[in-house]
Amino acid sequence: MITLVKIVAVGIIGAIASLQIKKYAPDLAVLTSVAAGIIILVFIADYLYGVIDYFKEFFSTGLGDSSIPKLIIKVLVVGYAVEFASSAVKDLGETSLSEKILLGGKIIILSMALPVIKNVFDLISSLIKGGL
Repeated sequence: MITLVKIVAVGIIGAIASLQIKKYAPDLAVLTSVAAGIIILVFIADYLYGVIDYFKEFFSTGLGDSSIPKLIIKVLVVGYAVEFASSAVKDLGETSLSEKILLGGKIIILSMALPVIKNVFDLISSLIKGGL
């Protein structure tokens, strides 16, 4: 709960500081927003490590293929990194470039998921052929 308060406080203070700085030095306002975003990411790093450890523990019990949690973690990292970068670029006023970053992230995630999608289709195909 304390971490949530810290995140909210940094977000609000960063936004207010950025708005005030924007009046006098627009270039520094963007840096203020980016700095606040990085501080928030540092606050949530421990929680992220906890989630990763949970996935490792869950899949180390033999309940699933070990490549699945790795893929989930990679997809989450790519998704959050792309979203963060896209938001930062959008804050700079480059909406078009922000959209391209999002598109690139979606294509990367799709390419990472294709082997799993192929395995699902292969499984369905083998079940259909075995049932006939």
